Amino acid sequence: MENLLDSAKVSCDVDSEDGRMSKVSGASGASGANGTNGVDGADGTNGDEEAERVFLKNADMARLLELENTSAHNMYLGTNWGDSSVCSVDNLSNLSDCSDASSNFSQSPSVSEDNVDYSVLDRYGFIVVAPKGDNADAGLSVEERELQQKQERRGRKEARRAIKWVEMLKVLEFVKERSEWPKSHKKFEYRLVKGVPECLRTKVWALFLGVPPVSSPSSVYRELYLKISGFERQIDLDIERTLRDHILFKARFSSAQVSLFKILVAFSNHDPEVGYCQGMSTIAAFLLLYFEEEMAFSVLRSMMERDGLRSLFTAGFPLLFETFYVQEQLMRKYLPALQARLESFHITTSIYATKWYLTLFLGFPFSLATRIWDLFLFWGMDMLVCASLALLKLHEARLMSLEYENCMQFLSKLPETPMDENRLLKLTWMIWKRVNPHYNEGNTKKSPFNSLRLQYGKLAEEPTYKRSK
Repeated sequence: MENLLDSAKVSCDVDSEDGRMSKVSGASGASGANGTNGVDGADGTNGDEEAERVFLKNADMARLLELENTSAHNMYLGTNWGDSSVCSVDNLSNLSDCSDASSNFSQSPSVSEDNVDYSVLDRYGFIVVAPKGDNADAGLSVEERELQQKQERRGRKEARRAIKWVEMLKVLEFVKERSEWPKSHKKFEYRLVKGVPECLRTKVWALFLGVPPVSSPSSVYRELYLKISGFERQIDLDIERTLRDHILFKARFSSAQVSLFKILVAFSNHDPEVGYCQGMSTIAAFLLLYFEEEMAFSVLRSMMERDGLRSLFTAGFPLLFETFYVQEQLMRKYLPALQARLESFHITTSIYATKWYLTLFLGFPFSLATRIWDLFLFWGMDMLVCASLALLKLHEARLMSLEYENCMQFLSKLPETPMDENRLLKLTWMIWKRVNPHYNEGNTKKSPFNSLRLQYGKLAEEPTYKRSK
């Protein structure tokens, strides 16, 4: 668990001003100090010379890191990249010319490369590896076909739902307090659980977060992304593997990738304590599918500031471990048999749910992730805990029947497991209301989620407390 979190936080200890890698420098300095003392005690070697050697080595590393960050910065912002004609929705004929294609596009290993049509996009802009001819349904189980048909029917109904949402928003837009929305329209909660229509998500999500539209380019945002932060090299490495199965991010240095780079650099300068962490590239890229660049930055900033979400990515991942504690306590109360089963295998929440929370559930199928976000952006981080409980409840019978190795494998592949989205979201909502019956009163002191987080805060301060690993 610690190794996984360390790799996720590769750049979290880099000084944003001069590109100095304090974690590496500190480790090397400690090693050098120990080595110096040991040598002095053994054969009298000059400690000052050893200290100077360590200092010069760390200085060289700092200069190398600064050079790499500057190179990445200039690569995105010092060259006229971002020509969307290279690979765009309107120019699918150039799709085969896009470089650095992701090797993870194929969803069915039984389908050969020669029998795949890459010019097919789903409704969200993702490249669908659809077999040609008679093999159109190859690799699909009966359950997967049924789920596919449900999604198609849902798409046909969405136009009618969008009209209802437009009428509802005419009322809700004038309600200042977000907590008053459910009381202002009796069908708001019901429609939110069914999902915000895709054509309205941009507007609705901005309303949920209270982010006003960007009327004109901001000089502040420009200054933030033009300033070298010290995280550029890691950001560049992560951009290269972020949403590469989406048409906007498929081409290297496409306009979407350049915008993603600018957003992440700007945020690392805006909040140096958070800086940059790997999961953030997926979140920012996801926002770019719904918002213009500067608006996406504003939404990301608002998300991080609301509900203390930024502490999900700060050093030590305090919100992450706090959320693990909340989930485990709720499972002991509402899913006691399953929790006892997992504990008997020594399977902690951190083992299977780390990626769920660090990516805010964006590792799940896109249509499901957007619906989870509909709830999350309105109600906050606690709704993600309910979604996690709903996922486990939905597959409880299967998990209870598996032994350790198969159980671990099933949990690791849970995001890829076909599931009924409507059933999962309804279950998520039922758990939310059961755990938090006073959610509409606006009194956070009565919230069990808040009580559990306060309880964890007190436990974490105790020197004898050992958190889940």
